[in-house]
Amino acid sequence: RIREGRYTFDGVGYQLPLNKPPHAIHGFAIEAPWEVVDHGEAPDGAFVTGRFQITSQAPPMRDHWPADAVLE
Repeated sequence: RIREGRYTFDGVGYQLPLNKPPHAIHGFAIEAPWEVVDHGEAPDGAFVTGRFQITSQAPPMRDHWPADAVLE
């Protein structure tokens, strides 16, 4: 949870969308589509690797974050 959706990073203030008013919670990557970059099987089960990049999967959110974050 980010109180009132506001935070400061490196001296710059940011405002996140308030998806649980009056706060922002769980981020925006949870609702965006992810790219599948790998998948397969192993002796102990199957796996899938997803990749999320703000500018690729959620461009409107770029102004709400200090960098073009990548999660994998």
